[in-house]
Amino acid sequence: GRGGTHHQNNGEKEMDGQFEETRQQTQRKKRRLWNDESSSPQPQPGSKIINGPKEAAAAAAGESQPPPFPMLGLSERTYNERVRQVEAQLKRAMESLEAERAEHQRAMEAERAEHQRLMALLKSTLKAERARSEELSVTVKDLRIRQNLRDSDE
Repeated sequence: GRGGTHHQNNGEKEMDGQFEETRQQTQRKKRRLWNDESSSPQPQPGSKIINGPKEAAAAAAGESQPPPFPMLGLSERTYNERVRQVEAQLKRAMESLEAERAEHQRAMEAERAEHQRLMALLKSTLKAERARSEELSVTVKDLRIRQNLRDSDE
């Protein structure tokens, strides 16, 4: 039975070889999904070698990238629906933010207007008070002069 054992070993080796090949294929698929091909130094078998600015630009633009939905475990339809939902949420958030900013702007302008109104009121009040103070001062001087005249008359 020595020959039989030898044949069996050979069979195991073949199985190991097949298993190894499958493992490499799986890794290659994973790599392709995660787009790690760009970071690996030598091109994987079956991947395109970029040889020119046009191809490089196309690769950079993501033309050769697989769509992301299989990687996320979604169907294309579900993925597109999710993208639409997220885009709609983002749009609503942006609109809400813009409305908030506009409201804040209006509030700031109203505050500025109120501040200017109060400053103008303060200035005119000060001016009026200064004028009244000068009038009183003149009146006091006038009264003193009259008093002095009266005193000198006596």
